[in-house]
Amino acid sequence: MGLTLLIADDHTVFREMLAAWLSRSGDFDVVGGAEDGHTAIELARDLRPCVVLTDNAMPKLNGIDATREIVRLVPETKVLVLSDDANSRSVIAALEAGASGYLSKHCSAEELTWAIKNVASGGTYLSAPANSTLVRHYISGELSGEHLRSASLTARERQVVQLLAEGQTTKQVAADLRLSPKTVDWHKGRIMKKLGIESVAGLVRFAISEGLASDVLPAS
Repeated sequence: MGLTLLIADDHTVFREMLAAWLSRSGDFDVVGGAEDGHTAIELARDLRPCVVLTDNAMPKLNGIDATREIVRLVPETKVLVLSDDANSRSVIAALEAGASGYLSKHCSAEELTWAIKNVASGGTYLSAPANSTLVRHYISGELSGEHLRSASLTARERQVVQLLAEGQTTKQVAADLRLSPKTVDWHKGRIMKKLGIESVAGLVRFAISEGLASDVLPAS
């Protein structure tokens, strides 16, 4: 049996094609697939794979917050982020959440194989785009203000932001998070005050820029 993998990505065709290719290589055993962050956490806890490959932008719970929870619940499992987005905020957020690596979806098959084996053995891996972006922003200092805004949110507040940005109403967010609508409204007000944002549309733009949600529109 090869290294056990869990693949988390909301694009079913990509997830299944990647699983089939990795399984055929003989080096890996794909034990599960998840289409959102919550499912990724549940499967990681139950299956305890060697490595979780996760996208950043997924519905219900993004890959960064899912990574944080997976690392907490299953510390022996390594997380490798495999994403289209290699901006510095996303890379830093992933590493701070406990990811062992960050890789572009445009990487070669050889690089992906190497990255998985590297993080599985306890190493770290940053693809060239992620590494160069990170270094450039570190040197220029352009990251600090936006990063501090994002870091000021709690895990619960990030969940509320993501679900609102995905178009859910206050009642729907409350049902998903098992909170009262009044509590969701309280969180929303606190978030907007922290971020200096005055509208749900502003929250959506913030969520997209921080990789908490895909390019979606708020509910009317």
